[in-house]
Amino acid sequence: MLNRSHYRSFLVAASAILVVVYSFIAAFSSPSEHLTIFADLGQPFLVGLVLAAFICNLVGARGSARKFWRLMTAGAALWFFSSAMWPYLELVRNVDVSAPTFLDIVLFLHLVPMMAALATVPHEHREVPSLVGLPLAMIAVWWMYLYSFVVIPWQYLMPDRAQYGSSFNVLYLTESLVLIAGWLLLWSRAKAGWRSLYAALLLASLAYTISSLFINMAMDRGDYYTGSPHDIPLMLAIATMVWAASLEPGCAPSNESQVTEDEDAQHATWISRLAICAMLSVPVLAIWSLEYSHAPGPVRNFRILISFIAVVALAILLFANQQILSKKLRTTLATVRESFFELARTREALEYRATHDGMTGAMNRSAILGALERELSRSARSEIGLAILLIDLDHFKAINDRFGHAAGDIAIVASCTRMQDCLRAHDYVGRYGGEEFLIIVTDCDQAAALHIAERIRTRISEHPITLNANPLYVTATIGLTMSRPEDVPESLLRRADLALYEGKEAGRNRVSVSSELMSGQSELAQPAHNVSH
Repeated sequence: MLNRSHYRSFLVAASAILVVVYSFIAAFSSPSEHLTIFADLGQPFLVGLVLAAFICNLVGARGSARKFWRLMTAGAALWFFSSAMWPYLELVRNVDVSAPTFLDIVLFLHLVPMMAALATVPHEHREVPSLVGLPLAMIAVWWMYLYSFVVIPWQYLMPDRAQYGSSFNVLYLTESLVLIAGWLLLWSRAKAGWRSLYAALLLASLAYTISSLFINMAMDRGDYYTGSPHDIPLMLAIATMVWAASLEPGCAPSNESQVTEDEDAQHATWISRLAICAMLSVPVLAIWSLEYSHAPGPVRNFRILISFIAVVALAILLFANQQILSKKLRTTLATVRESFFELARTREALEYRATHDGMTGAMNRSAILGALERELSRSARSEIGLAILLIDLDHFKAINDRFGHAAGDIAIVASCTRMQDCLRAHDYVGRYGGEEFLIIVTDCDQAAALHIAERIRTRISEHPITLNANPLYVTATIGLTMSRPEDVPESLLRRADLALYEGKEAGRNRVSVSSELMSGQSELAQPAHNVSH
């Protein structure tokens, strides 16, 4: 069973044999009916090999390469249809194919999907942007408009073989040169296998265009006949296209896109710009036809009508494209907005994690010290009292040793929750050390601060913490001090720490006011409960 590589080799061999036989017969045969039949059948057969080679590549391709070969196959199918219909009309229907026919339109249009294939840029292994579909359709409509504007008047409206032939040849040459320029551009940007493929397709297109020019020149001189030696370069060009399709450009990698979204947007943008330029050229051509053309009146009127129809068709496609762009813009804005909110939420979460203790939810040491510095500065400016409470859970090591560190963590979390329940909205609580907490009581005097401290002490000690259905009594000693205008955080903390030490020395489970505030005396509150041993 033939694999794709063997199948390609067979197609190349078949095209080479056909070209050799065709060249031999064309070089040594005189014009005859048999030569005409052979030539009429030889060219469509060779174009059929091109179509088969493109289909072979289409079967094994994927991603952007598949879109590329699908469009190339569509162009080759139109080419094959026009090539096969000419001998049918000439040999079976006895139609004079030298006269203008609808097959000329098919022949002209077969290059349009091939030009569209250039926009897939398959060597970059990108997903073809969804936004290029309608702009490509606009460009295709523009090419059909050009044919209707330039050729149709002399083909159907006011038949004129000479005018028709020259108009068709100029427009077909323009179309071919655009395709050649496209292959050249892709060749300059590609590497490895795709570069070789583009080079072969460039060579085939260039050879086909030049040989067609020479055939047209021979027709103008009157020395061309079907199957003449003038057809040999054309057949070689078609065979070159079969050989080009046999080259292995390489498969797209599993991660299809190797380009950024910005590059995709730029790719879609320049195609859209081409479509807009094509649309703008329509009224320009209509004005030229109306004001400056020397064509007969019916031709000018027909061109104005065709221009109007083209403008309407292009405007509809442009409107549809704008609707898609608007929808995509709304989707993008919604995504950006959601991303912004998500970023804000993430930033808030990171800020929270950076400033709060992960276990208790209270501010961490650096955050509470930062808050103390800010509030102390504000207190000095506004001359409003500020108190700090330095809280230490009593006999905490004994809790860890007797019940385990998990029990110690539960005691810390429960005590912190009770502290927070006793504070006002503008007060601060932070975890200062392992079992130590620092509370900032803002906008208060000593009596208010002492009241809050006593409430905290009572709240912690009056109800036990449930640990595996067993009560665990926790108490706390609190050192309290008030701020002074000359205070800095270190001096304030030093006094609170000294007050805490004095409270522990006095028996724990009490509020101890800084001795400097009490003129050498400590106001001690008696305990409600002691730690259960």
